[in-house]
Amino acid sequence: MFTGSFLAWVPVDEQLLQVNLNFNKATGFNLIYICCSSRTDDISRKAQESVEKINQSRISNQKMIDSFQEKLVEKVTDLCMQMKEHMYKVYEENSDKMQVNLQELQEVLESCTKFSHELLEANRALACLREGDMP
Repeated sequence: MFTGSFLAWVPVDEQLLQVNLNFNKATGFNLIYICCSSRTDDISRKAQESVEKINQSRISNQKMIDSFQEKLVEKVTDLCMQMKEHMYKVYEENSDKMQVNLQELQEVLESCTKFSHELLEANRALACLREGDMP
């Protein structure tokens, strides 16, 4: 069995009346009281104020997000610059090491070429000795 009450607004000649109804299954609806509330223009004004508050809140939220985005972009840009600087430093260090290694390789290749020519001359000298001719 449902019993209870509820509040309703009933429009009457540009005014809203607040009606509190009590329901009892045995007796049906019983009108407890009716009183004049506010005029429709008051309600419209309050609704407009609520809309304006919501719009101000949205503007504030947008400004906050824009500010956050600007700060985030700034931080990411700074971080990228730091990463680039580190990357270029590593490139320079690696280039220096590679230059040293390439110089060492060049020296080894020159020694190999020198030894190859000396072996070729020694081979020719041995071939001449075998044949009995000395240059």
